[in-house]
Amino acid sequence: MSETIVIDSSAWIEYFEKTRSGIQAAKYIDDENNRLIVPNIVSAEVVSKIIRKGKDPGIAILAIKTLSVPATEEQDDYIKAGKEHPKLKAKSKNISLADAIIKVIAEKNNAKILTKDSHLKGKNTILLP
Repeated sequence: MSETIVIDSSAWIEYFEKTRSGIQAAKYIDDENNRLIVPNIVSAEVVSKIIRKGKDPGIAILAIKTLSVPATEEQDDYIKAGKEHPKLKAKSKNISLADAIIKVIAEKNNAKILTKDSHLKGKNTILLP
């Protein structure tokens, strides 16, 4: 069954590190029937994290570009995320503005979110262990 899925930074990092959660993420990421969407902020977060770990981000960049499509993002999406972020933050102190953007992009695309971040948990979330 094909699904549209927004891949969060945490899911990509687990996927690239081949952790237990990454193996679960691979079931969704490697399924060619799924349409994978990656918000631009996620690409930036993944590259930053890999570099901060002292590794070359080249393979990750190639994988993200090959396996997914960039999100169609507009200024209004960011404005909506800016309005939603304070509400989300009131419920979960750890939620970032990037998380709010991911949530808005997922809603816009009627997509599920693949993540390890429990603060993004919801009815359209695939929460990795």
